[in-house]
Amino acid sequence: MTVLQMSLFPGLNEDCSHLILGTLDLPSLLAFSLTCHAASFQMQPYLVKNVHIFGDAHQNRSFCLFVLSKKLAKYIETFRIEHRLGVDEPLTGSYPAVLAEVLFGATNLHSFSITHLATTLFKFEPDIPAALSKAPSLKSLTLTNIDLVALQHLYPVRGLQCLSINKFLLHGYRSTVAAELAKFIAGSADTLTQLELSMTVQSTYEPIASLPEYICPHVRLIRVASRRVFTEYLLYAFPNLEEIHFESELHEDFEFYFSRSDAQSWPHLAFLGGCLDIVRVMTRKHRPPHLAVLFGIDTDEGSRQLLDIVRRCPIISLSFLARFGRLTDSSTASDPSHSFSMAQFLTQLASAAPKMQCLSFFPWFGPHLSCMTVLRELLDSQILHILVSLTSLTCLSLQIFADRLIDDGQVDEPTNVNGYAEQILQVLPNVRYLRLALCTPGRTVGSHYRRPLKRSLTAHADTHGEIVEIFEDEYTKAEEKITGKRGVEFFS
Repeated sequence: MTVLQMSLFPGLNEDCSHLILGTLDLPSLLAFSLTCHAASFQMQPYLVKNVHIFGDAHQNRSFCLFVLSKKLAKYIETFRIEHRLGVDEPLTGSYPAVLAEVLFGATNLHSFSITHLATTLFKFEPDIPAALSKAPSLKSLTLTNIDLVALQHLYPVRGLQCLSINKFLLHGYRSTVAAELAKFIAGSADTLTQLELSMTVQSTYEPIASLPEYICPHVRLIRVASRRVFTEYLLYAFPNLEEIHFESELHEDFEFYFSRSDAQSWPHLAFLGGCLDIVRVMTRKHRPPHLAVLFGIDTDEGSRQLLDIVRRCPIISLSFLARFGRLTDSSTASDPSHSFSMAQFLTQLASAAPKMQCLSFFPWFGPHLSCMTVLRELLDSQILHILVSLTSLTCLSLQIFADRLIDDGQVDEPTNVNGYAEQILQVLPNVRYLRLALCTPGRTVGSHYRRPLKRSLTAHADTHGEIVEIFEDEYTKAEEKITGKRGVEFFS
């Protein structure tokens, strides 16, 4: 009997075997492949299903040759390449051509990501972008370190849903770069739902997206990591946005546009992420129920501005980091320059957002209080009791930042985080999912929890009294049920 004829699961048909093997993670697949010749042969398609290569050109070439020799390219669904070489170092041998051959054969490729050498590879081998443009199943494309020459080598990818271009290298005339970028994005205008654009050159005055002749009506999510955003272009090219993240500081063009009385808006915008200034400006015209404030709020005035924003939006989920001067109005100030107490803030927040279902809270008190001191005081001073009035609150993420985990004399508290998590869920009977973390520059202690589902426990969960410790993915899914999930996942 040859290897091709041997069955790993006698009595089961091929569909059942496929379902069983498809549930195994990579370590399990590797271990199973070492049990016998039949397993080694039949595991190969599953081992190359999700590929992440981190190596130099020689190592990447060896993998590609293996895939070609075993005729496995058609089984690759996600393909991520990270090179150790610098952007401008030449690639040796036949690696670019071999990679192009793999891509041409990867008929089931859904996601492709390449970092550091995207520009160089496209210059060395035009068949690589040609193969990507012809990949029939490609839905997600991530390119890092790309310039005008690489853009000009790219072809539109029909059917693309998710596009991420990071570390844009602005070589050549900026107006040409903007035009080529717009042309490439517009090539997927009929199917694109998610877009991420990042530029390393902050001084450019070219818009990151200028689409005067094209509209992408299906884009629901955009991430922008550039200070130069031409607001009118974004509004025109992506009229149906539901979620937008600005991962940079406010630019004067942005504030000027939304200060105008005739400023347009995104009518379907539901999720807004950005620094406090961007959120403040955007909520002049928008009322998104989901807000994420980046970069932290470091002043009392900033805390008041956030409360004003929350009062004018029908908040369902909120995420922010804020610095406070004290825990309660009567406690000793840890920082005299910050008079706003955490208790005062949470009281006003609960009043301003009575229908909130998800709260991600990152309190910070400067260098004066340790993580454990803050956590104990939150319970002992009944500060968290303030959130009891939020009867719809389902998910709570409490991540406490400090310079140190414990103060002198505190010896065992970090090992009892589960006990504190149980106390928090006892205080807040409506909260079903909890993320509790104590964060310092060198260490993070904590986990994710939920209330038991009746009396049954999942196989992967650990119990601690009245709570169940869970994986982060389960907590994330609970959040996504509230905040919504749009588009295709980017590579992390």
